[in-house]
Amino acid sequence: MPDIKFSGNVLTIYEKSDAFGVSAIKRKENSTNKINHFKEIELNNGLKHGFLYKALDEWIEPSKKWARRNYDFK
Repeated sequence: MPDIKFSGNVLTIYEKSDAFGVSAIKRKENSTNKINHFKEIELNNGLKHGFLYKALDEWIEPSKKWARRNYDFK
């Protein structure tokens, strides 16, 4: 969906083994809207799209921090 433009605070998490899981860096760079905070996390657990069906700390914890407006976590 190339017409989507990011804005605001964007956290993107994808699994490297997922055929649809790709980096959003280029979409961020092409956005004409203001992006206050941006963070991208690439998972490497081999679960493909199935990582979303498991409450794994590797994506749950960053999501919780982001929701609490903690944008500086590592």
